[in-house]
Amino acid sequence: MEFNLAGVVILYNPDAKVLTNIQTYIDEIDILYVVDNSDVVNNNLVEALKKMDKIRYIHFNENMGIAYPLNFILSNARDYEFLLTMDQDSCFKPNMMKKYKENILIWADKDASIAVFAADNTGLIHKTAYHFEQRVMMSGNVLKIAVAQLAGGFNESLFIDEVDHEFCYRVRKLGYKILIFYDIKMEHHLGNITGHNIWPGYFNTTNHCGIRRYYMARNMLYVMNEYPEVKWQYFKDFIKMVIKIILSENNKLEKIKYIIKGMQDYKHEKFGKFQ
Repeated sequence: MEFNLAGVVILYNPDAKVLTNIQTYIDEIDILYVVDNSDVVNNNLVEALKKMDKIRYIHFNENMGIAYPLNFILSNARDYEFLLTMDQDSCFKPNMMKKYKENILIWADKDASIAVFAADNTGLIHKTAYHFEQRVMMSGNVLKIAVAQLAGGFNESLFIDEVDHEFCYRVRKLGYKILIFYDIKMEHHLGNITGHNIWPGYFNTTNHCGIRRYYMARNMLYVMNEYPEVKWQYFKDFIKMVIKIILSENNKLEKIKYIIKGMQDYKHEKFGKFQ
């Protein structure tokens, strides 16, 4: 049994490695929408993309964030049953995409309430082959397009950051499930991760720039307010983010200023792209 599977990958000033990443999954999907949010388009890369089978290249002439492109593709992929959502820095381990589809077929037939399937990017060995989750990141997900549309798509007011998590919380409120396969391995690079051995112990930090910290702060506050069941977890994550910046990251003052700006804009209900 087969199913129709479209894919989307969102680019932002990518390097040529994205071509290699795409090759790890494109053979197992029917069409791949490549949405380019880049400030300056890499014409050589675009030409290489357009030469690849199954690719439809889209450029909006400005950075449209994450939510708007995903909703655009959801509207244009109505003839497909599922949508694979990928980040430019994500790729699957060899033969994983084929196995991923096989897993989805089994579980989609077994449980019609599963709306989001996810791959594992932790690199860890898990005791179980799968687990139902509260939320997953966007990259590596396979969504039921009909359910995503029923849920209203992705929240464009958030622009980037927490777009994926907020979508998961909303889908679960409708009674649908999120299933991660721990035997489906992928690689995903999250920021410029560095490790630090500072009291009270060892920790990692992503070293995101100030503008990303703005979106993180503003959108975390939004999710905290909209979904009380995760309020305290987000509160702790917010405090940890600030402490890690103060203890170990460069440009501390700039990032803290952006966080404060994000908090102020949340308070004044100012969303969308940072102005």
